[in-house]
Amino acid sequence: MKFILHLTGDSGTTTELAFLDARRLGRIRLRAEPLAEPPMSEVGFDPLLSMPSSKQFSALVSKTTRPIKALLLDQSVFAGVGNWVADEVLYQSCIHPEQPCNSLSDNQRVTLLLKITTVCQKAVDVNADHHLFPDTWLFKHRWNKGKKGTQSLQLPSGKPATIEWLKVGGRTSAYVVELQRLPNTRNNPSTEEDQSDSKSSESSDLSDLSELSDFAGTLPQKRSAPSKPSKRVAKKAQKRL
Repeated sequence: MKFILHLTGDSGTTTELAFLDARRLGRIRLRAEPLAEPPMSEVGFDPLLSMPSSKQFSALVSKTTRPIKALLLDQSVFAGVGNWVADEVLYQSCIHPEQPCNSLSDNQRVTLLLKITTVCQKAVDVNADHHLFPDTWLFKHRWNKGKKGTQSLQLPSGKPATIEWLKVGGRTSAYVVELQRLPNTRNNPSTEEDQSDSKSSESSDLSDLSELSDFAGTLPQKRSAPSKPSKRVAKKAQKRL
């Protein structure tokens, strides 16, 4: 524990607020009005307390060409969505982490909004205890990069899933090759079985979209500028030329 704050009430009961930060990346600040002062005034909406409406969310996502993973990691847009959460959301939405935001379909944007909320809600419900996350989540299988035979994630068809890793927005991103494909490329589903896996997952995602109405809110005004394309993307473009 890096910091412990003792709060004693009128009854004499003491409550301890402990701050743990093994990586030492966090900070503690004392502010008179935290929500109205930086840095909290500059963060985006909370996935559980102030999610935007479907219309607002769609407008936010469709106006930028950034890779969707980079947008999810932008704390001025999605407060509290970290690396593994973003990967899980994209996996459950069947969206490739490098797909440009403005190329997402209506169904993809609606599914994405739903999954941001449901993934974060599950993490809160189990108090972030990774043992209690479902075995069907990518989270349970994404950590063994480069170790053969160490993951057992399955596709909806029951066949083994192929997990690969790449860099997006400066962070390592895990994704499932068979389900998360870039549009209009040779990576698109080429067989009826692949298409069946994708459609099966998508239909499950869209079955409970009515949950979205419970999380309508407002969008923050401040937005960061779009990030520059990655060096890997630039090299691919040069090869095409």
